[in-house]
Amino acid sequence: MSKKITIAEVRKTAELARIKLTKKEEEKFTQDLDKILNLFADIQEAQLNKVEKFDHYYLNKNQLRSDQVLEREEGLIKGIKENFPQKKDDYLKVKAVLKK
Repeated sequence: MSKKITIAEVRKTAELARIKLTKKEEEKFTQDLDKILNLFADIQEAQLNKVEKFDHYYLNKNQLRSDQVLEREEGLIKGIKENFPQKKDDYLKVKAVLKK
């Protein structure tokens, strides 16, 4: 278990961050930060000597897949174009995605 964080440390941190905290918030942050620091202490205590080493050697080169052309039914595409609400020639109008 790690060193317990104090209200004085929370007050000093809040002062440095220029944040005003109420007494209730100071107590809550003290408890929350203490819990977080205890979790880090648990991680540090974890025994990693039994974990297998994992190398990423297979990622040294680009792994590409071959392109595959999918066959589409001409009737399906034609049906979508015919039922689209706003269109001009072969172009279909959609709502703007990016704002100017």
